[in-house]
Amino acid sequence: MPEELLTSTEVSLTPSAAKEINKLMVQNNIPNDQRLRVGVTGGGCSGLSYSLSFDNPKESDIVVQTEGLDLKERLSLKKVTIYTDGACKGNPGKGAWAFVITGDGIESECYGFENITTNNRMELVAAISALSVLTEPSQVTLFSDSTYLCYAYTKRWITKWKKNRWKTTEKKDVKNRDLWERLDTLVSQHEVSFVKIKGHAGDKLNERCDFLANQAIDTRSSSTLYPLSM
Repeated sequence: MPEELLTSTEVSLTPSAAKEINKLMVQNNIPNDQRLRVGVTGGGCSGLSYSLSFDNPKESDIVVQTEGLDLKERLSLKKVTIYTDGACKGNPGKGAWAFVITGDGIESECYGFENITTNNRMELVAAISALSVLTEPSQVTLFSDSTYLCYAYTKRWITKWKKNRWKTTEKKDVKNRDLWERLDTLVSQHEVSFVKIKGHAGDKLNERCDFLANQAIDTRSSSTLYPLSM
C-alpha cells in the first residue's frame, strides 16, 4: 500500500493484515487517489481488529473484524458472501427479515416474520440469523443497505457502547442491546467485513432480500433456518 495514502505514520500492521487491506481495496475498486484511513487495535494476530474508511465515501464503508481468530484459522477461512435486509410496515408494526448467502457454489436464502417489531430490529435479526447458520469460522463479507447495522461497526459505535456499558454518548441506554450483544458474539466468531450499499439500486441480491422480507410480511410467513456448511 502506498505510504502516502495513510493519514497516520503510527499505524502498525502484521503482513497478513496488510495483505487483507490491499485485497479489499482491489475487490472494492478503491481509486488509488482516494485517501484511506487505517486503524488497528489489539496485539498479534489473535485479538487484532482493523477498520477501513474513506475521506469521500460514496455508497460503501468497510470494516473488517478479526477478533478471536488466530493466524492459522484466518488463513484457512472459507469465503462467504451475505446479503441481509429488514422491512417493517409501520414502525413499530409488522416486520420481516431476509438474507441470501453464497459461497463455494452454494446459495441459500431464508426469511422470517414478526408481528410487532421495528425496522432496525429486523435489520439486526437478518444479520444475526445469517451468521448463526454458519457452522465454522468463515471470512464473511456482509452487504446491507442499513446504515444502523453497518455504521455500528464501520464507525465503531458498538466499541464505544460496550466501553460505556451500553450507554450512548448522551448517557442513554443503547436501543436493541439484546440484539447487538447477540450479533457481536457471532461477529467475534468470524472475520466479518461490513459493506454499506445503496438500497433499491439494482443490486440483484439486495433486491432479492428486499423481496423476501416484504413477501414474508404480506404472507406472515417464515422459512426454516438450517445450519449451512460452505
